[in-house]
Amino acid sequence: MGHFDVGAVDPAGTQSDASAETIDYRPPPDRHRFFLRLSVGAGMGLISDESQLIDYSQYGQLFRMWGFIDFGWIPLPHVGIGAWEAATGRATGNALFPNGAPHFYELDTMTGTSLFAFDELKTSRDPITIYAAFRTGVAFGHAGIGTLERIGTAPAWGAEVGVRVRWIGLSLGVISAIVQVPTELGQRYDLGGAYFLLNGYVGE
Repeated sequence: MGHFDVGAVDPAGTQSDASAETIDYRPPPDRHRFFLRLSVGAGMGLISDESQLIDYSQYGQLFRMWGFIDFGWIPLPHVGIGAWEAATGRATGNALFPNGAPHFYELDTMTGTSLFAFDELKTSRDPITIYAAFRTGVAFGHAGIGTLERIGTAPAWGAEVGVRVRWIGLSLGVISAIVQVPTELGQRYDLGGAYFLLNGYVGE
């Protein structure tokens, strides 16, 4: 009868347990992520018939301030959708009569949806996220000399590219929303513009 080595038998299964410990059974990360983005920045308006008339009337260039609120959802790797609201405005004096003529005021609000694609660049420190977004929505324009009056509602569309590191980011974008101004001339005026934003993020 041959020799049987009982030491080779592992009745408690400790060897299989040890090997199992080296296998990572964690599920893949959840891709259904949400984030909130708050942004402030500045930019220039887009050239249109009415903007040229405003400039000709000595009410300065088209510099304006911007503010954004973005809510994003990432249902797929590298692809997300979102909702956004924005406000942009300016107040400029008359260059010919700085102390006599009333100021020109403008305050436009916008809301809509967005579609964006992104990728992460792996670094030795924090990953850098780059993205490109397309925006659609509706804009509501208010402007006037010495007061704010409603000047129209228009479809809005635009695009934006940016970079994010942890909870802060920078972006460049443009939005166009052309209304027909309710004046005797009835000229076209673009409520949008090109902008540069400083972004702060909450969430993924």
